[in-house]
Amino acid sequence: MTDLALWFQIYGIMIQTIQTIALLITLGVIILYTIFTYGLKKTTVKQTELSLRPCIIFTWDSGFRFKNTGLSPALNIKIDDFEIDEYEFIFYRLDSLMPNETKKIMMHIKKKAGEVSKMRKYLHFIFDTTKQKEIPLIIHYENLENERYFSRLKIYAGLDKPKLLETKKIR
Repeated sequence: MTDLALWFQIYGIMIQTIQTIALLITLGVIILYTIFTYGLKKTTVKQTELSLRPCIIFTWDSGFRFKNTGLSPALNIKIDDFEIDEYEFIFYRLDSLMPNETKKIMMHIKKKAGEVSKMRKYLHFIFDTTKQKEIPLIIHYENLENERYFSRLKIYAGLDKPKLLETKKIR
């Protein structure tokens, strides 16, 4: 084997090595690009979901009210009914609540003995009539795409604001 043939053989091996290294670097770049793109997709989906998500809270503005602090309308808003002492509290459903809109919370109060109040009453009746110091509430609602959410909160007697415990999407 001549020196020239040996040189071409070594040169060929070097070229193949460089090509292999270039391919491995390209593969690494493609893998990193795929990972970053997947993370970007997740962030975009989350941002879109947050932009379509209502968030229902409680306010005390001249009576108890729902307020939508989210960026999208809330639909089919309902507080879970509950019982305290001899009373059953049955809440009326709201069809919709636009962003930053507030509406009074209306309910029926029924005695367990069967007597029904014909009047619509406000939530302050609970603290005035019962010995209850706190009331846990769960508010269910939907967004424009019919995805369901809930907000769980507690109202405390004598405090200015209810405490929002959690708000989640129902899967």
